[in-house]
Amino acid sequence: GVLTPLTDSCLATLDSASTCISAIKILDPAMGGGDFLSCAVDFLSENASDLRAELAAGCVYGVDVDPGAVEVARFCVWAASGFADSISNQINSHLICGNALGAHHEDEPPFNWGSSFPEAFAAGGFDAVIGNPPYIASKNGLSSPHAAGQSDTYLLFLSTIMDNVLVRPGGLLSMVLPDPMLVRENAAVIRRKLTSDWTILSLLHISGAFSDALVANVVPICRNVPESEPVLIASRIERAADRRSFLLRPRRTALDLAHPVRLETVTAQRRCELLYLLEQGAFGDIIRRIHGDSIALTNYQEPFVPLRKLNAKEIYRGEEVGKAAIIGESGDMPILLGGQSIQPYEITWEGRRINRSWVRKPIERYLSSKILIQKSSPRIIAALDQVTKTHPGYVFPQSVYAIELSDEGMDPHYLLCILNSRVINEYIWRTVSGYKLLQPQLELEDIRALPIRRVNFTTHHSERESDLARGISIFESESLRIGESAPFPELANFVVACLTGYPEKSDVVHDILVHLGKTMVDLARKNRISPDTETTRRIETIRSAIETIIWRLYSSEPAQMSLPW
Repeated sequence: GVLTPLTDSCLATLDSASTCISAIKILDPAMGGGDFLSCAVDFLSENASDLRAELAAGCVYGVDVDPGAVEVARFCVWAASGFADSISNQINSHLICGNALGAHHEDEPPFNWGSSFPEAFAAGGFDAVIGNPPYIASKNGLSSPHAAGQSDTYLLFLSTIMDNVLVRPGGLLSMVLPDPMLVRENAAVIRRKLTSDWTILSLLHISGAFSDALVANVVPICRNVPESEPVLIASRIERAADRRSFLLRPRRTALDLAHPVRLETVTAQRRCELLYLLEQGAFGDIIRRIHGDSIALTNYQEPFVPLRKLNAKEIYRGEEVGKAAIIGESGDMPILLGGQSIQPYEITWEGRRINRSWVRKPIERYLSSKILIQKSSPRIIAALDQVTKTHPGYVFPQSVYAIELSDEGMDPHYLLCILNSRVINEYIWRTVSGYKLLQPQLELEDIRALPIRRVNFTTHHSERESDLARGISIFESESLRIGESAPFPELANFVVACLTGYPEKSDVVHDILVHLGKTMVDLARKNRISPDTETTRRIETIRSAIETIIWRLYSSEPAQMSLPW
């Protein structure tokens, strides 16, 4: 299984050059049935098989709140020793029953680490703390004095390890954690401690480590010395082929998939999120153009601004109702079933209806034109709900987000093109969804923070109309010969000239995207009702043109970006 390579990856980092192997002390504070400790014995015995019994008796320590699990762990470590004689007393004294997080009740004494494992603390602490702690407190009956406002048990274990100085100076901490630890707000304190008081040597992000897990896992390897390295090494194992390779060659596979991450990038984030994908590859230049060299995601460089600061009147989620409750086909308001109703540039209505009295949120929201976005998706999928005389607007459940724009500012079709683009979806993957390998979803704050290229509506009306017509003409001409060379080179050059010339004409680029966006909406609707090859080809051609424009929109340096308009 995956336990052996995970344990090996951590313990291979142990600096045992100055330490006799039999003097190494390894702790699992949530040992369960002792799987990690058994693997640790196997690892230490790899080049010292004659010491297997001694290593099992003297090197591994563990705590668990479940007496039955403790007995299983003792047997497993004894089995790892080769069922050696005369070591049961040592194993029993090192693998004990207790609540590592502290007392169950206020009148109980706290767990005393020093008296429980005096030989380890005589040497300043354990050489390594490893394991796979339980993730949610309510499932295991664990409690802690630190539990108020922090219900994720794995965070309590990390706090206990740090607060009680269980790892000796220079020792290692490596645990298999749920991947929300990378970015979730309630893990911010832990991340800040790890980046300031410790050194994060490496980070392994892996899916499928445990077949029954509801989350993917992250395995940091941290040394108990403050900030000794300016970079950490991050590896991502998501594909089945990489998982198979990791099982056979864990250290080699992790190194082959690794890339450096600047610690400065991590500490620049407001909550110290471990955003290890931000600077990877050429797209890192786009990220830096948006957020500056420090890549602090709360900082936006002109001409980019968060969506919430443009003409976004409201950004909200729908009705608090599940799909199963949306069953009626009569009523005066059409309602969508959920996120699956939203596809790029189009909405599929399943024929469900409700009465207005059923709606709990302000009805005006649903009676207005708005952009709708899937919530439970690793990427942004957006469509326009355009209110007309014959269509009052859709009601939708909480699995859909909505953006309502005011009249002053960017057109909804401009924003629609940006939201569905590869650029913004690469951005959302590197900043949000790439850190949730299982069941990724977007939050409202992610939508509000999207970087949108500000448009300066300053070009004279007649000149703007003339330039728009020229841009459309270039597109139509190039669309006839697409595939012969790079997609839309003349259109790309025209867009760059608009954005970098003096005076800047970002409003002309805005208008071209509005034109293409409207055409996409019309063609998507037509193709859904009556699909045909020519319409499909036309859709792909327009999509390619939109991608070409938006790439230039986010990569071209505006001539007047610093001027206040």
